[in-house]
Order: sequence, then structure tokens, then C-alpha cells
Amino acid sequence: MVSFEVIEHLEDSEALVREARRLVSNNGQFIVSTPNRDYYAESRSESGPNPFHTREFSPEEFRELLSRHFPY
Repeated sequence: MVSFEVIEHLEDSEALVREARRLVSNNGQFIVSTPNRDYYAESRSESGPNPFHTREFSPEEFRELLSRHFPY
């Protein structure tokens, strides 16, 4: 399962990860990406935050979210 640059647009990011875990087989993979909040905020300093993002993650926050549902 693949989800590139989607999770930051959702109100319930936990639901996406939970559903991915349900759908991915035990030996399957969930490939997911999201912008790095700190880098992204710095690179958009002149234009301001993305109005379509409901939540942006630091690498630590993203890792913690994923680790609640995926062991690796």
C-alpha cells in the first residue's frame, strides 16, 4: 500500500494508519510520506502555511504515529 503526501490533509491521520494496518498483509509494506514540518515551515516562510494541511508532523511525531500500528 502506498500513500504519498496525503496524511497531512486528513482530519484523522490515525484512521489512515489504522486502516492501512488492517489492509496490509503480515508480510506486506505500507509506504507513506509526509512533509517534514520543520523544513516545510522554513521553506514556506514567505508564502505562509499550506491552507490545505490539517496537520504537519515532525519526524519524531510521524514515527510515533506509525509505530502505534506497525512494528517496523
